[in-house]
Amino acid sequence: MNKWLRRTNAAVRSVAVLGIFVLLTYFLQSMTGWQWDFTKNKSFTLSEQTIAALTSVEDKVNVKLFYTPQDDPVLIREVADMAEQYALRNKHIKVEQIDLMKEPSLAQQYGLAGSSLVFERGTKRKTVGLYEMFSGGEDYGAYRFSGEEKMTQALRSLTSERKATAYVLSGHEELPLSQVTALRSSLEEDNIQVKELNLYREGAVPQDADMVMILGANKDITDKEAKLLQQYVDDKGKLYIALGFNPDMSKSWKNIDSLLKHLGVTNKHAVAVEQKKSTLYDPFTIVPEYGEHELTSKLSQYNLLTLLTLGLPLEASSTDKLSVEPILKTSTTSYGETDIPRLMQEGSERDDKDLAGPLTLGVAVTTTDGKPKAVIIGGSSYIEDQNLYTQGNRDFALNSMNWLQGNQEQVTIRPRENEAYQIAYLTPGQGKAILWTTVIGFPVLLLGIGAALWWRRRRAS
Repeated sequence: MNKWLRRTNAAVRSVAVLGIFVLLTYFLQSMTGWQWDFTKNKSFTLSEQTIAALTSVEDKVNVKLFYTPQDDPVLIREVADMAEQYALRNKHIKVEQIDLMKEPSLAQQYGLAGSSLVFERGTKRKTVGLYEMFSGGEDYGAYRFSGEEKMTQALRSLTSERKATAYVLSGHEELPLSQVTALRSSLEEDNIQVKELNLYREGAVPQDADMVMILGANKDITDKEAKLLQQYVDDKGKLYIALGFNPDMSKSWKNIDSLLKHLGVTNKHAVAVEQKKSTLYDPFTIVPEYGEHELTSKLSQYNLLTLLTLGLPLEASSTDKLSVEPILKTSTTSYGETDIPRLMQEGSERDDKDLAGPLTLGVAVTTTDGKPKAVIIGGSSYIEDQNLYTQGNRDFALNSMNWLQGNQEQVTIRPRENEAYQIAYLTPGQGKAILWTTVIGFPVLLLGIGAALWWRRRRAS
């Protein structure tokens, strides 16, 4: 009788422990978004910006990861894991992985040029290229993963009803749209439509222009264009000016200089030179420091640097109608080379005529009541396709353009730094040894130990 009671109690306790374990598992699974992240780089911890964006999603959003067998499986897994974190935080988000080799027609249907992550909400769609989310790290073999920033930006763009139109001025040897395709694509992901504008031909700034951009103009604008742009910015218009380079700018940029003066900015007609020694960049590639401004606060916080080549020093002077604040500055050891003809032929050597650092390379212009009016940068190299994804160039460009549009929700999330992953190549013998020891040997050993203990207790009873 006692033996029967002991066995019954043991069975009841086992069932109770199993039941508690099952209930605890269901309870923890029901706690959406609850988890502990013990990874070194907090790979499964989402930023506050992402959590806020996920909270606002109230409609069904399908996230489809399109890949091919040729893609690096480690990168595919990293993107898939991040997408699953979004789905874990919001029940309206569903994630699906699709092999393009098995479904080739979908590449044409979705207009894909390669492996991509596609966000769908109703008829709206946002696409992020797989390899756009990865860039080289500082150490050999290391890499940066900016998937969270790009996914969150795509999600916000998908759920936002805000739309804007930006016109890019042409006709003065500006950067053509074919050289700023990455910037254009990024702006359109932010629901900012980009169009070309030849003011000389059109005769007026279009009524739907939320912003006019002058990107890398090498030649001067005409008197008429300068007048139209001044009238536009005096009304409700906004200007984004990234200066180009002209060795004879002091004589040939009369109307550009006049437009800058109208906005409280003076072009000093010099080239910034950095005297700090660097093995990565030449003295004419500047890594400016950020000013204390809401436009650059997150860039400073995440240490996302902006690189500017052939930067032109500016002088900011607020007017009775406009406030001008520096947002990019050089170091105190830099100087502004004023002898540009010599610079072009022989290089730069500091003398008494040069401008002393620190120099201002970028400013933000607001009205006296704090409304954004213009952003002026003494250079345009950072927005070119080959440079946009270097360091924080893209973040700075988008932050400044979104700030000018009054959109304070631009996503800036520090990329995750990942060390180079190691691949172990095993011989057939090593593979069999691992199979027999870990997959077969250990389970059989534990089973044998359990059976021996059971048999021993049975004999003892």
